[in-house]
Amino acid sequence: MPGLGPAKYAVFQAALELGRRHIAEAMAPGTKLDHPSSAYLFLRSQLRDYPNEVFAAMFLDTQCRVLEFLPMFHGTVNATPVYPRELIRKAIGLNASAVIVAHNHPSGSTQPSSQDRILTRHLHKALDLVGIKLLDHIIVGDNQCLSFAEQGWLEQQPEPDQCFA
Repeated sequence: MPGLGPAKYAVFQAALELGRRHIAEAMAPGTKLDHPSSAYLFLRSQLRDYPNEVFAAMFLDTQCRVLEFLPMFHGTVNATPVYPRELIRKAIGLNASAVIVAHNHPSGSTQPSSQDRILTRHLHKALDLVGIKLLDHIIVGDNQCLSFAEQGWLEQQPEPDQCFA
């Protein structure tokens, strides 16, 4: 960019990374999710800047405390292969009782595709079979997030006292 040399560019990139790390500290393992906006802020900081789609999962315990956040699958500019078996294997390995899944749309739009909706139904059913709740599927765009739970697109909502109470 005109007027922006390599040194200034490096300073700006370092500042962005410091901001990401600061937000990531707020979601360190053991942090209780008490409001959806905290998950949105964290997920935006982690997923927004990828040039390709990335599908990630936040694994939670029975008290909605973060066990681990993990970018699990990387794809192309408009699609990511997601393997429910791998998501379930990781959730069981962490002894998670709930999962929030998320992926980015590099286009910046948060509008879900029909494949996003189908995947969410499949993940919900698969996780339910092993006693793990799918609390939400969040799509990250440029400066916004779309929550399947807030839209009422999940088949079953968590109990009110479980999370975000």
